Amino acid sequence: MAMRLTDSEIQSLLGEQKNLPPDYLQRLRTKPKSGHEERELDLKGINGSDFRLILRKSMYNVFDFSVVLAYCVPGSNAGAQIATI
Repeated sequence: MAMRLTDSEIQSLLGEQKNLPPDYLQRLRTKPKSGHEERELDLKGINGSDFRLILRKSMYNVFDFSVVLAYCVPGSNAGAQIATI
C-alpha cells in the first residue's frame, strides 16, 4: 500500500536537520554497479526521522547523475517503503 504524506508533513521532513556522520566522505564513495556507480547512506534526523541519501552516477556520462533524499517510513521494511521527498 502506498504511503501518502500531506504537504505539511513533507515540509516538516524537509526542514528537519539531518546531520552527516564524521566519516561521511569515506562512506559515500561510490561503487560500481552494472553501468553506474552507486552508494547509500542512512541518516537520522534530529526529530528521530530516518532518511537515506542515495548517490548514483553513470560510468559513461559525467552529466548523468542523481542525488536522492529518501524518507524511510516508520514501521515498514526500509527497502520496500521509501518515499522520495
